[in-house]
Amino acid sequence: MPEIITDLVWYPPQFPEQGRLPSQAALVGANCRKQDSEDQRFHNELCLAASMRVAPSAERSCISGCF
Repeated sequence: MPEIITDLVWYPPQFPEQGRLPSQAALVGANCRKQDSEDQRFHNELCLAASMRVAPSAERSCISGCF
């Protein structure tokens, strides 16, 4: 069996004590609105490129449905 070399393993940094989300609800809401705006902009660009209205991506609704 080959030797296992562990010094090349990458792992994520420690989770910060203060968490990864902002502590203020208004900042979380602003981030959600920004994501929604970017999703809408991307969808609009797809519609323009296709020269017709296309169905929105199911990815966002799938992710939302998981939580």
